[in-house]
Amino acid sequence: MHGHPEGIPARVVAETAGLSPSTAGKALTVLEKAGTVTRTPGSYNNGRRAADIWTMAISESDDSDVDDSDGGDETTDQQATDVDTDAPAGEATTTASVPGAPVSGAPTNSANRFKIAVVAGILGDHPTGVSAADLADESGLRSAIVARVLTAMEIVEAAVRQPATDDNGVDLWLRGAADLATVDLSRATARETCPHCHRPMPRRASTVNVRRSSGGRPSENSDGQARLHKGELRDMVVEFINAHPGHDFSAGDISREIIRSPGAIQNNLDYLITQGLIKHADDGDPNTRKVTALATTD
Repeated sequence: MHGHPEGIPARVVAETAGLSPSTAGKALTVLEKAGTVTRTPGSYNNGRRAADIWTMAISESDDSDVDDSDGGDETTDQQATDVDTDAPAGEATTTASVPGAPVSGAPTNSANRFKIAVVAGILGDHPTGVSAADLADESGLRSAIVARVLTAMEIVEAAVRQPATDDNGVDLWLRGAADLATVDLSRATARETCPHCHRPMPRRASTVNVRRSSGGRPSENSDGQARLHKGELRDMVVEFINAHPGHDFSAGDISREIIRSPGAIQNNLDYLITQGLIKHADDGDPNTRKVTALATTD
């Protein structure tokens, strides 16, 4: 849209961005509510109404792209492996948010912000939640992009994950209340420092598993992950915790490492604590949600 100061119809935006017309329309509506783009209603000619014309409402002083690479880490296809480079330069920008969320000034990365607006717009259409796979199908965005955007939105609570209730379930996603301008895609692969050894923890892996088909094979979940046998996830959880003595982990921490549903992991953590195989962190305080391995004796 920066290359078309005279304005363009939504159809051209969709063709340029490689999106469906409905998805591009939703993203433009989100941008319009934020005041980033302006809609000029089409005029009538012989009883027929011309397409609305969309123009940029705010000119950006800095349109340079933030590094959106994944830091060289390799992930599985279900974990969004593609480099996030499919959006052409010059796409619409946004600091958009859906109704009820705060709005702030123009962003500095137009391509990334347009992807965020697309995902946010679809989340807003599903108040009871939508799976990442369905979101990818509806948006037309690649699995890698959907996974990265949802991960970055979750970090700042612009998107909320509704965990699956069983080991082989699928997480659902809802729109959070945070301002979309706070979403930074580079944080989706950020490193954290261990509070015990003060070394960088493993790079945060995406726990958003996206599968475009309507269902998995008999040996797979609908998100493409291999189905686990009974008790297998529990063994994976306790093995991970015991391999990192002295470290405190939440269900989300473990989920990012073994790439499984945090809800199912929390259920297993509760069971392992009752069985005395692990313990609550912070001197056994049952109110904390973090756990740690049992102390070992030499």
